[in-house]
Amino acid sequence: MKVLSCLTSLIVLCLAGSAHAGSFCRQEKIDRLDQLSSIRIDDVWSGVRAQPGAATVGSSLMIAYYNKDRYVSIASVDPRSGVVCSRSFGFRFEGWDAHNNLRMAVGEDGSVHVAGGSHGSPIFYAVSKTGRLDDFREGYMLGKGEDEQEATYPTFLKATDKSLLVMYRIGHSGEGVWVTNRWDNGKWFRMAPAYGDTNGHHSVSAYPSTIVTDSQGVSHVAIVWRETPDVATNYQVDYAQTRDFVHWSGYFAKGNAGPVMPGQADIVDKPGLKQGLVNSAQLVLGRNGEPVIFYTKYNEAGKNAVFAARPGEGEWVHKEIAADTVRSPVQGGGTMVGLVSMNVVASTGKDPVITITFPSGARTKLVVGPDLSTSKPPAMPNAAQLVKTTAEPRIEPPKGMPAAISMAIPVRQEGFDGPVMGRLIWYAQQPNRDHPRPCTSEAPLACNPPPSPMKWVFPESLVSGQ
Repeated sequence: MKVLSCLTSLIVLCLAGSAHAGSFCRQEKIDRLDQLSSIRIDDVWSGVRAQPGAATVGSSLMIAYYNKDRYVSIASVDPRSGVVCSRSFGFRFEGWDAHNNLRMAVGEDGSVHVAGGSHGSPIFYAVSKTGRLDDFREGYMLGKGEDEQEATYPTFLKATDKSLLVMYRIGHSGEGVWVTNRWDNGKWFRMAPAYGDTNGHHSVSAYPSTIVTDSQGVSHVAIVWRETPDVATNYQVDYAQTRDFVHWSGYFAKGNAGPVMPGQADIVDKPGLKQGLVNSAQLVLGRNGEPVIFYTKYNEAGKNAVFAARPGEGEWVHKEIAADTVRSPVQGGGTMVGLVSMNVVASTGKDPVITITFPSGARTKLVVGPDLSTSKPPAMPNAAQLVKTTAEPRIEPPKGMPAAISMAIPVRQEGFDGPVMGRLIWYAQQPNRDHPRPCTSEAPLACNPPPSPMKWVFPESLVSGQ
């Protein structure tokens, strides 16, 4: 009873604002689900699937999200007690641009960073140098934030020495340079630009894949280049690598100081304009540690197809590995739906496995070997032989919202890296080319959707320490 009394006193202090200055705390029920538990975090904006940023600090969850009124909020969730404390900031999301994700990162010094909410617009940035909710301060990363006014895709990553970096694009689609900042001694410092904004003749912008760093400290990236805001003007896939995010080379091409320009490193494939190339290339490391790139474009029959590429004898070799039976046009601006979806999983010493969903609804799963040959994954054991566990819960959207789906994303320990510490679940509408959705008789909730509860689903081992 004494423990319960202490917990109750703590909650009262939180509600009074003493535990977290400027925050509101409440007690939430912990739902037990066999080997999983879940806690409701808050009601969140469901107009479009803009993603929250999340990480774990100790055993607690820290999450940045848009609350039901679309303001950026940051919450701290204790999985042992069920206490949820949250703070709201003055940055308000317009509500419909699916690019406006929030990202979170935990630095080596214990600092916690939040960046995002931008698409060619002012970036939201806040930092807690202590990792405490009440210590978050909103502001600029550098100076007076001159180059943070037209920012897009802030992305956190680690340097070879484990220090925290953030990369983002300055400018707009078709004309933007990517810059890199480094967190050192409690401050951000500007490094050399990463990806350039011209091909020598006219403006371009880079769409880089997630950077993958190998065991030797080499960071690998695939880049799709675009000429204008229209996705139809994606025209080339490049590969580049770096050890210090200042000097870049190809697998074959010699190194140069950044920024990387089109064709300066390695050209993987150059289909040209209006050839269905989508800016969603993915790079993984193959069985032997070599980079393997997956991307989608039209094939010779004019259908949407997925290609894989790897380094060959002095040049990149690419091969079609799967194709749709129909052609879905790749053109226009804004966040698009109905394109080819790829999910690639790679494990050290094993061949990558790719799951492909085509616009027609066709779906396939393939293992891709070192020579780009494909095979079906081995069959799973008979279901009766598997240990039965409780399935993760879903939050289903209400009727009256068009193209609304149940969302689920992993929570990684450091926000962008580290082991998975559960998942966030909620519901949200699919993008509408980043424009507001109208309310109709068939979809009366589309323009003013009800907020979705967001929950953290986590393994019991996180609390027990097992």
